[in-house]
Amino acid sequence: MNYQKNKTVKEITEEKGVKTYDTALPQEWVDAARKICTINPVGNIVWAYKIEKQEPLWGIPVAVSNEGEVLLGVLAGSVK
Repeated sequence: MNYQKNKTVKEITEEKGVKTYDTALPQEWVDAARKICTINPVGNIVWAYKIEKQEPLWGIPVAVSNEGEVLLGVLAGSVK
């Protein structure tokens, strides 16, 4: 996805079908990501939540910038 600089995080997440998200990231996840990649996840990733009745709340990282897409790609490639 090619991100336009004039779009808000809300507009980008809505385009991706994300309804609930947080710009605050889990600190342990940020620390682990920064050990693997030099791209700062803060400002490039949001934590998206799937909220359904009678299901536990869980979150996943979602890119909101080109740098975020690269970061998630690098992290996915480092999973063994």
